[in-house]
Amino acid sequence: MAQRQRQSLSQPCPQPVDLLALHQANPARFPFLLESTSGVSAYGGYDILFALPGASLTLQDGRLQGVGADAPTPDFLQALNRWHQREANSQPNPYNLPFCGGWFLYLGYELAQQIEPCLNLPPARQHLPTALAVRCPAALVRERRSSRVYAVAETSTQLDELLRELDSAPEYIPATLPHVSVTEDDPKHYLRHIQAVQDYILAGDIFQVNLSREWRARLADPVAPHALYAALRQANPAPFAGLM
Repeated sequence: MAQRQRQSLSQPCPQPVDLLALHQANPARFPFLLESTSGVSAYGGYDILFALPGASLTLQDGRLQGVGADAPTPDFLQALNRWHQREANSQPNPYNLPFCGGWFLYLGYELAQQIEPCLNLPPARQHLPTALAVRCPAALVRERRSSRVYAVAETSTQLDELLRELDSAPEYIPATLPHVSVTEDDPKHYLRHIQAVQDYILAGDIFQVNLSREWRARLADPVAPHALYAALRQANPAPFAGLM
């Protein structure tokens, strides 16, 4: 099957744009936000608000859903590769932006079992997919160094649609978080695991372990994801942050 020809279109936005405010106002149109919250760096000079989402591919509870779900085996990466082969195309990128249309991907840790079948990993947390790919032909990309925002899309129709959204771009409305109670794993439990890891390394059984402690936070009342994200972004500006 011949690939459909696309030409990426990009245009600087004439006015400042608050990416989180657009997500807050219309999360269905602007569902995913990736930010370099600590500022400009060699690897984190851009923020991306993905826009106009289309078809999707999901691996959840061992089953594929969406594009390519009729594959004989539930191999997410193979199905995604076939989808990419059908739709991807080289596109001009006059502003050298990191995204000019494509897919938003979420790959859970549990997907490693499809790459290394010998692993015996627990299932993904409830309500979370093992992997997700969403076709996003448009986005708003902010260059941190200049604070300039670019509208990018794969077709002129999509670009016009995106620019119309900006004509009435809202301001972000801050929300006060309800009371939060936090619990953590017993430190003694964590220290026992450290000792076990050191013993395994000395024995030559393993060479690397990603060991962590679990923290749980309970909010007194429901809160919108964007409000929680805004609070975390301010209190703990990690080098890279994302809202899905």
